[in-house]
Amino acid sequence: MPSRFQVGDLVSFDFSHALGIVLAIKEAEDFTEFENDIYDVWVCWSDGEIFWCLDFTLQHVSPSLN
Repeated sequence: MPSRFQVGDLVSFDFSHALGIVLAIKEAEDFTEFENDIYDVWVCWSDGEIFWCLDFTLQHVSPSLN
């Protein structure tokens, strides 16, 4: 199953990283074959930080317009 996120989606993580834009998505590498369909999502946050998040830690604020 593909990720529920797309490049360009507006997402939130927690109070300090409330708004971010999805830059890239890839399958998570550090999970066993029994935990498939987990993705790493690279996010640029409104405070300028950029880091990878597991998809299940993020919430959609707005889907991309693509």
